[in-house]
Amino acid sequence: MDLKKVVLRPIAMWMIVAGLLSIITVFSLTFNLKVLSTVIGYLLLLLVVFLAVYELGVVRSLWIVQEGEYESIIRGIGLNIPFRLLYIGLLFTAYAPNMAAGTRGTVDLLLVLNVITLFVEVLAFAFVYVKKAYFSPPQEEVEAMMKRVQTSAKLVSKCPHCQDVVETEWTCCPGCGSELPHFCAGCGAPVKHGDMKCAACGRELAKAVAVEGLIRTLKDLSEQPATPETRSVRYARYAEALLKGGHLDEAIESYRKAIQFTQFPRKRTNFMVKMANVYQNSGRTKEAEEMLDAALALDPSDWAEAAKKKELLRRGPTCEVKA
Repeated sequence: MDLKKVVLRPIAMWMIVAGLLSIITVFSLTFNLKVLSTVIGYLLLLLVVFLAVYELGVVRSLWIVQEGEYESIIRGIGLNIPFRLLYIGLLFTAYAPNMAAGTRGTVDLLLVLNVITLFVEVLAFAFVYVKKAYFSPPQEEVEAMMKRVQTSAKLVSKCPHCQDVVETEWTCCPGCGSELPHFCAGCGAPVKHGDMKCAACGRELAKAVAVEGLIRTLKDLSEQPATPETRSVRYARYAEALLKGGHLDEAIESYRKAIQFTQFPRKRTNFMVKMANVYQNSGRTKEAEEMLDAALALDPSDWAEAAKKKELLRRGPTCEVKA
């Protein structure tokens, strides 16, 4: 296992204890130990619940060492440290010479747990602060992003077939599956997907790093446990990302899984029409027509406009399957 996960995962698990301990401590100080008045106790309890939820919110980010969550983790832990000191101070004031043994045992336990939690929170805050790079994108990705900002190639702002808005690195339109035209930013000559340099002027072209990164992220997300409808949506988003990268066969399989997980007929027909678009643009007209016929049979009201799509099957394929 990665060293950073070995350190951060125990901290993440203790953050769950920390959030619950904050609520239990204030509740005990107010209603059992009578250190706080009822009004102040209620107000503090409301605030503590908010802080505890905030602290619990960083557990997942710490567990998976999530990129881009540095500031959220620092705030979530940092806001709770001063209040942890307050809880410890209030627990000290709860001690009394004639305190019952059971009550003293409760105070002792809460005090020890809060001191341990304070130590863990300070350790976590310091570790995350020092190891900020753990929660930042890799340097290679940052450099690639800066390189893309310099725009080595430009792309039409709309798909010429369906008029959907498209972005620079996409190979195919996620809406209709059509191949998107690219042009060299230096001389304006047409360039093909996968070209490293412009054939006309020799200018170096940017690689589709961001799209491939998005594909990997959505693939991991789609495979995580969730409700069937959530997984259906995730697979549909994954299919769109695959289309942006030109992976048509994989996009078809992802749409197939999106159909499999949803129980709503209209969602199914919507995904089926999208699959038909991909079939059409990869030269499989027969499969496209069969998919549209199936969509019409499933939803005779044709909410997904499968009949309209059938009229467009006369067009030839507009995007090649990426190897």
